[in-house]
Amino acid sequence: MKYGLSLDIMDIKKVGFAVIRLAFLPCFVEATIFAALSFFLLDLPWVWSFLLGFVIAAVTPAIIVPCLVELRNRNFKVDENNISTMLISASSFDDVVAISAYMICLSSAFSSDKPLYWQIIQGPL
Repeated sequence: MKYGLSLDIMDIKKVGFAVIRLAFLPCFVEATIFAALSFFLLDLPWVWSFLLGFVIAAVTPAIIVPCLVELRNRNFKVDENNISTMLISASSFDDVVAISAYMICLSSAFSSDKPLYWQIIQGPL
């Protein structure tokens, strides 16, 4: 089975809140660390630094999911406690969070005359 196609909706419901935590926290921590590094080392403005941070945060699931599938194919015990389901679901949701945050940062970088709440509403659109 390919990545997310092997997920069972009942398993996702069992680990629902953990998936949300595993999607939001790593995404924002990675983006913040890379934003701080690019702000101080590359001398980019904060908005552009967060743009770079969210681009890098969106790439992380492309590394985690194939490694997890390879472990599953080698019959490692990654399916105990729904660990693989939780990580693959969180990786999918992590991409959505990173792309939405990227679009919010992008809209705030190019429209300074609109209020921040309007930019946040338009970001995911």
